[in-house]
Amino acid sequence: LGTKLFYLDKYLGVADNWSHIDSVVMTLKVKKADLPALYEKAEEYLSSGKEFYVRTGVLFLMKHFLTDDYIDETLSRLDEISCEKYYVSMAVAWALCEAIVKQPEKAIPFLEKTNLDRETVNRAISKCRDSFRISDENKAFLKTLKR
Repeated sequence: LGTKLFYLDKYLGVADNWSHIDSVVMTLKVKKADLPALYEKAEEYLSSGKEFYVRTGVLFLMKHFLTDDYIDETLSRLDEISCEKYYVSMAVAWALCEAIVKQPEKAIPFLEKTNLDRETVNRAISKCRDSFRISDENKAFLKTLKR
């Protein structure tokens, strides 16, 4: 994992497009044993203040940390992200939608009380309402949470 992250750091230094970030991050293979190191790297990116680095950190959380072992920590961390940049807000919305698909019993109550800004919450709800993987009942409830 160390070598992959070394080259990812270099790549992020020149990447200037969300699709370039997403295509690399979402195809990165990580062993279960490497998850703690990946979480540390996600934290580093999330704390960077740089739009595409933060987006990368969010995508790491979305792809690898919406499991039973990490869901509470992941939702808590998403709640702390400043979504002032559009591509960060969209990544957080996407991650919340995926969390609702995978862990609705935890993610829906989170969305009810989140500190995230109005635009990000509404984007997450919109993504959920467009998803075929979320029940009509949950979609109807999520619509009531729109800000």
